[in-house]
Amino acid sequence: MTLIHRALALAVACAGCAQPKPGSPPAGRSQFALQTPSLPGLTSVDYTLHFWFLGAVPPLAYDTYLASSASGSVFAILPCFSDRSGLNQVRADAVLHFAGAPDLAGSASAIFSCQQSLDTPVSLVISAVRGTGVGYGDIAGLAAGVSCQSAINLRGDSYLAVCAESTCGDSGAVFLFTNSCRALDGSAPSFWACGPPTDWTLLGPLASSAFTLVRDGTFRFGIAAPPAVKLSAPDPTLTDASGNLLVWGAVATPAATLIRSGGAVTRSTLDATRTASFAARLQAAGGPPLLLEVQGGAAGAALFAWTPLGPCLAPAAGVASLPGLFVVDVRLASPAVATLLLAAAPAGPASQRSSCTATAAGAILCSAPGPL
Repeated sequence: MTLIHRALALAVACAGCAQPKPGSPPAGRSQFALQTPSLPGLTSVDYTLHFWFLGAVPPLAYDTYLASSASGSVFAILPCFSDRSGLNQVRADAVLHFAGAPDLAGSASAIFSCQQSLDTPVSLVISAVRGTGVGYGDIAGLAAGVSCQSAINLRGDSYLAVCAESTCGDSGAVFLFTNSCRALDGSAPSFWACGPPTDWTLLGPLASSAFTLVRDGTFRFGIAAPPAVKLSAPDPTLTDASGNLLVWGAVATPAATLIRSGGAVTRSTLDATRTASFAARLQAAGGPPLLLEVQGGAAGAALFAWTPLGPCLAPAAGVASLPGLFVVDVRLASPAVATLLLAAAPAGPASQRSSCTATAAGAILCSAPGPL
């Protein structure tokens, strides 16, 4: 799996006021500056910005802005509703065109208050995943990406022989789950690992598990490899105080499963292209660091909690399933709390929100959906 992340900064500012139409919220003006740093082979970027006023029922789609830029940078002044009783939402869709390489497409969303005569900065992280597992995003002018290669093997005593999956019944056999991940600059990502008690090696770009088969059962192993990216200016909804990104989209989460029955391995699988829709690092005061994983699907979103070297696919406490709802954005309300913006359609306007809170006891507690 290859994930390539880049940053896209979106600045929102209310630059003035227009006279509202009768029966509509008062209108302000929003200033959008989208900056895309240079990337080898990038020829142009096409943007589509969609706007909704969420204070109306149903949400009012009030503008769509199209732009194409050879440099990747766009500047526009657009109207927004400055009614204090409601929020605005913007969704940015981007298609990046490369010379001699397939296009990359992705989107991101955010809600904001349009205030007259006041600047309202908004940051969007655009992530994309190709069918081949290649993703792309852009964060505050910094290019950073992660390329992972994953493999599984069953080996006999002392790793001297490789045995077939259906015949490896030796109690000394070892199941290897190996991942090699590097950023575009050659650095290692920030690894998270999960699975049963096993011998993990997390060193530089290597994340490898050696699990000795001593009993029957179903065993799951996985890693998450968010890139180490730093914004030029800290954004408390996405970063820590130093600007280090704590919320990601399209995070590589390759996983492996081993099933052993009757003293023999009956099945082993590798999902090398598994990808989280969103991930957020959370930590309560006095508690361990935790990772919230959001998995999207046709039926809705599922929420998982990662603890350092803990079990895989551990559902979040509280509400771990959001049937019929799709997470369109994740923001930090504090270092311990993530806010999930929810929509009834994958690319629709946000209509509800949920929160997930890290506890000092090492759990992530997610609430039921509620109004924005």
